[in-house]
Amino acid sequence: MEFIANGSNELILTSGEIPNCDDSKTFQLLDDFVYNNEKEIDQIKLYPNPFTKVFTILFEQKNQKEYLIDITDIQGRIILKLMKNTYIGLNVLSVNMEKFEKGIYFAKIFNNNDVQTFKIIKQ
Repeated sequence: MEFIANGSNELILTSGEIPNCDDSKTFQLLDDFVYNNEKEIDQIKLYPNPFTKVFTILFEQKNQKEYLIDITDIQGRIILKLMKNTYIGLNVLSVNMEKFEKGIYFAKIFNNNDVQTFKIIKQ
């Protein structure tokens, strides 16, 4: 896999030497989160970050749909999977991570073709 920086806030991933994969994908970079250009969810915020027990996901949704949230550890293992229905307008979800160890995790929010990934830190 090859990472290409083009001098802006975009990151281009290309397959490079991965067998049977000749795709490339462009992502926007903004602070600690990466989002796909084809957004259906607007302005996702995760707070507090870092957190101790619970963090909150706050976002605006344009359409009422189902979404999936995967919380993964630093090795990419899914440690928590949540499936929720969204509402048009403001959506708020609290995620309890009290039983998990301190460390770096990633929250991936899936909504149809839209995937947004956030780095979160449990202290």
